Amino acid sequence: LVKTYRRRGVRRAGFTALDRVSLTLAEGETLGIVGESGSGKSTLARVLAHAHPSDGGTLRLRGEDVTRP
Repeated sequence: LVKTYRRRGVRRAGFTALDRVSLTLAEGETLGIVGESGSGKSTLARVLAHAHPSDGGTLRLRGEDVTRP
């Protein structure tokens, strides 16, 4: 998954919060995400929950693309 936030008033500059994040979980597995402040943990959760759209990549659940609700 990829997610970039654009800065107000600036056309090209932005901040890449997620840069080609890739996760694979088997059924029944649990994943914990840890990292420094500002490392993209909350953004990843928001993209996975469809609270924020991703700018690229796909989200698959049991083989089905559920990137866009």
